[in-house]
Amino acid sequence: LSSDLQKVTYSPSKVLYYVNGSVPNWKVMILLFERNINFVPKRLKIMGKNKETNSKEFLEINPRGLTPTFIDDGIVVTESNAIIEYVEKFYPSDIIPDKYTFANVMSYYHQADYLMEFYEPLEKLFNSLKTISKSDVEAINKSLTKLHIELKWWNSNINGNYVCGDSFSVADCSFYACVGYQVMRG
Repeated sequence: LSSDLQKVTYSPSKVLYYVNGSVPNWKVMILLFERNINFVPKRLKIMGKNKETNSKEFLEINPRGLTPTFIDDGIVVTESNAIIEYVEKFYPSDIIPDKYTFANVMSYYHQADYLMEFYEPLEKLFNSLKTISKSDVEAINKSLTKLHIELKWWNSNINGNYVCGDSFSVADCSFYACVGYQVMRG
């Protein structure tokens, strides 16, 4: 990792440090791929003792040791929402939205985070199937009920081929990353 990390850190290219199976990382990757932004993907492993996000080399790039971390010609951008806003500003789509469309897209983009509120009780179920308590079952059922209500809301509010109409937007990045995570977890 260290020699590879050092090479990329100082090269004038676009690099995305990410971990597998993470909604924030997926949001950024979806946008970069959809905008046809060529970048070098650098997967960091976090399972086991030696978490690559805690390596000296990565902490020099991102002192918090978090992903995603995007490097664009030497500029380091951290946090998925900041990266997405950066890409929106400096690599905009061909479609320039009016104020109403922009407000709608950004509102839906952030509202997709509501879907993440349901993960914690569900993760408990997946991580501790043998030791699940009655209160865990209640929390899981409550979470699933809220999730179904939230998905019904999304279903009734999406009009068109994409979240905000007939054009791909950052709202799609957020929504589909959240839904994709739930599908992945069963």
